Amino acid sequence: MINFGQETHLGKRAFIILCLEKSKIPGISALITVIFVLLKDMLPSSMLSIISSIITILVIITVLAFAVAFVVGWLDYHDYSFVFEEYDVRLKRGLIKKRETSIPYRQIQNINIERDTTHQMFGLSKVIIETAGRDETDAERGMSEVVIEAMDKKLAEEMRDMLQKKIGVQVVRPEATSTSSV
Repeated sequence: MINFGQETHLGKRAFIILCLEKSKIPGISALITVIFVLLKDMLPSSMLSIISSIITILVIITVLAFAVAFVVGWLDYHDYSFVFEEYDVRLKRGLIKKRETSIPYRQIQNINIERDTTHQMFGLSKVIIETAGRDETDAERGMSEVVIEAMDKKLAEEMRDMLQKKIGVQVVRPEATSTSSV
């Protein structure tokens, strides 16, 4: 459940996607290990001890790589959160390089929820927040949108509903109410 002023994480299932994203290298290592295991029986017996040593090393590397991917995925999940404030929503993320993005409600143009096959399998959604008021250099780098790659489906829908309510209402800040002649 999302509450104003309270830091909210992406949901427990988002951890799965964050770990899978980090598991590309361990996956390749596992594939190479399987190939060596399958080829072991086709090679001459004189190479059997060398191949067995290579397979042992590959298994150790694969296990360690998956352990590192798991830890990095957990740290990414743990360090990724958002907070609904009075005038904006803040996204915090980053393991080593901490980043905090503040999106004023008045600049939000659209909120999209996408769900590819992997997201659907795990009950997750990808949230895309499109914003206005960027300069041309930001547009070239694709900074016109903020993407949350994985969030529990229910949490993503709740976030979209809250943002739609906030952007549907114009907020006037007290310091902006001073009169000026035009």
